[in-house]
Amino acid sequence: MINNYPTFDANITNPQGSKHYAYIYLILLFGAPISIFLFLKYNVFLEPLPIGSDIPSFSFVTSMNNTISSDNLKGKKYIMLFVSPACEHCKVEMKNYSQIKKDQNIIVIAISSGTSEFLKLINKQVIYEFILDSNNTYRQIFKITAVPSILFVSEEGKIAYRLLGERSFSNDSNLAAIFMQNKILPK
Repeated sequence: MINNYPTFDANITNPQGSKHYAYIYLILLFGAPISIFLFLKYNVFLEPLPIGSDIPSFSFVTSMNNTISSDNLKGKKYIMLFVSPACEHCKVEMKNYSQIKKDQNIIVIAISSGTSEFLKLINKQVIYEFILDSNNTYRQIFKITAVPSILFVSEEGKIAYRLLGERSFSNDSNLAAIFMQNKILPK
C-alpha cells in the first residue's frame, strides 16, 4: 500500500525543510536582541508617573513661539494633553479641551508626535499652546504609555490626576471644574 500523505523531512537531503528551520533560528537569534533593544530604548513598559509625584522639569517652544517651562508654570494649575495625529480619540479630546479652556480659562498644553502639517491643521481648531514632539522625547520624559493621556498638574508642580483614553466631554469638563476649585478629584 502506498502512502499518499506528504512527508516533511528536515534533514540535509530536503533543502526546503532545513530552510524553514534556518528561518526560525535566525528569528530567534536576531529577533530577541532587537526586541530587547527596542523595549529598552523606547521604554515600552514604562510605569506612569504616580499621582502626587513632581512633574519632570521641562522647557519647550510652542506652535505660537512661546517658551513654556515647568519653572514659569509654578504656582499655576495646568493640563497637559498628550496626543497623536493618527489617533481618532485624540482628535476628539483636543476639541473637548479647547472647549474646556474656553469655558473655564484653564492653561492647556497639548504635546503631539505629529508633523508640521498636522500642527498647521490643529492651530486652526484649538485655542491652546501646542508642542510638536516628533521624536517622542516628552512622552518618554513624562512616561506616557498611550494616547490620549491627560495630566492635571497642581500649583505645586505635582501630578494631581491622570486620565488615559477618550473620555466624555461632560466628565472631563466636570473634572476640570473640580480641579480648578481645589476640590479633591475622584480616584
